[in-house]
Amino acid sequence: MHAPATFLSSPLFLNFIYGLIAYKLISYIQAEKLSEKLAGLLTLSSILVFLISSLAILSVQVFGHGPLLWGVWCFALVMSALVFETNSTIKENAALNFLGDISYALYLTHAILIELFHKYPDTFKLFNNQKGFAQVIYLVILSLFVAYIAHRFIEKPFISLGKKLIARMGTKSEGKTASVKHEGALEAGQ
Repeated sequence: MHAPATFLSSPLFLNFIYGLIAYKLISYIQAEKLSEKLAGLLTLSSILVFLISSLAILSVQVFGHGPLLWGVWCFALVMSALVFETNSTIKENAALNFLGDISYALYLTHAILIELFHKYPDTFKLFNNQKGFAQVIYLVILSLFVAYIAHRFIEKPFISLGKKLIARMGTKSEGKTASVKHEGALEAGQ
């Protein structure tokens, strides 16, 4: 009984349930034909919920951690953004597309850069004397630069290689299937 209770009460499982609820709600909203008035009201309320949850997350009044505190606010934030996106059009934005493209590389490299910055301060002498906001801006710019380099010269070539391998594997398996069918037809005809 202990193992199932531990699993069902784990923060990751509760966050996963938030994701399932978000998926079901958005699927329902997308499937329903909402009137213009209701869609407008839903969009307006999603903006309000987005602002409130953003303020709650950034507020010093929110203490603690975990899915019952941060998870609820983040769920509200994500849901409001998804509802807004479902009910209105968002124009293409080159800066956001760029950040989306490098996001995985940024996720992988930013923590390493921050650790290196603190562990080897002599390497970053130019900006070591900076404190507070200036240091954060420097680390953000450096992280974006390193993420772009990693995306451009590591991630994109490997994505391309993966696509080529998948295409090659697909043609080989199609050829095998065709030859097996051909051999089977010959054996059946004999």
